[in-house]
Amino acid sequence: IKIINPVSNGYLEIYNNKKIKGNTRLTISSFDGRQIFNQIIDLKEGKNSIPMHGIVTGSYILSLENKDYQKIFKIIKK
Repeated sequence: IKIINPVSNGYLEIYNNKKIKGNTRLTISSFDGRQIFNQIIDLKEGKNSIPMHGIVTGSYILSLENKDYQKIFKIIKK
């Protein structure tokens, strides 16, 4: 999994190299623990674009989780 960081075009871009398949919970939280975004997405192999238009500029914690995979990333929205 590769996350394009910072997010500068309004879309979070996730490149999936087959590590995650199928329905995956994507959660974006602030550093004080507030949940900003929570959605189950169907991650495909290759590029996945997630709109972040309603999220203000700042630093966030991104969590990707399904039955076979869990990973946490720091992302920056410009």
